[in-house]
Amino acid sequence: MKIKRPLVERLGVPEGILDIAEEIYPEILLSIGNNDTVGMLENSSMYVKGNFNINDFNFNRILFNYKIFEGDDLEIIGMSQSTNYKLTDKYKLKTVPTDGMVELKIIISGPKSIKGLNIKELFEENKKTVIS
Repeated sequence: MKIKRPLVERLGVPEGILDIAEEIYPEILLSIGNNDTVGMLENSSMYVKGNFNINDFNFNRILFNYKIFEGDDLEIIGMSQSTNYKLTDKYKLKTVPTDGMVELKIIISGPKSIKGLNIKELFEENKKTVIS
């Protein structure tokens, strides 16, 4: 197998991803209103625009959505990323952004009574985890 362009990583993290996370993190926090309810967050989306590059994958918009599961404790469960893929001639999957967009879903667990302020505080307390 011939490598056309090596993947540049630091400790398993693709080049550019941490820089992008640091750049957009404040915008995510600003998009959450202190009195936003679970329903408001789950039914809203937020776009961040820019010229983003992760290795050789270029995109210019990130769409954020929230999924909140009911639970006793407020916690971050994880994040998921969604893009389109195509099958190459050699039967490999290649990421293909839709109109330069990548979609991220932030998954949280907590009581239905939580408000945006609670989620912002959770994100600020766990900034390193959220960004990485």
